[in-house]
Amino acid sequence: MTLDADCLRDVLIYLEDNLTLSDNGVYNNISTYTICGGLSDKYTHPQIRYTVDRLEEAGFIKTCFNGVKDGAKIKQVYAITYEGHIFLDSIKPASAWSKIKSIASKIGYVSVPILSNAASSVLTDAISKFIP
Repeated sequence: MTLDADCLRDVLIYLEDNLTLSDNGVYNNISTYTICGGLSDKYTHPQIRYTVDRLEEAGFIKTCFNGVKDGAKIKQVYAITYEGHIFLDSIKPASAWSKIKSIASKIGYVSVPILSNAASSVLTDAISKFIP
């Protein structure tokens, strides 16, 4: 499978919009099935599950397993990590995302480190415009 950069961004935005923490400090888990339902108009279930796995490997989200459905373990996302929030903040604005994707396409690779480095470069460029 290949990593879809837009799916990666959309999953993180979906999680940011839908994860909550109760008053007593309990996270609401969001299953990959729920994420798939929320993004099924744009991506296939395997694309979303693959993206969730890569985000976990990159250390951008925290997950756990909760039960079994159709013979497969149900992965639950319960938090976006600090690093995940930093990454999301750098790729969330549409104008920045367009530049980041352009850089990745010119390089010919879409990986979390490439996207992260491109985002850092775009952010650094934006900041430098405000420094006299």
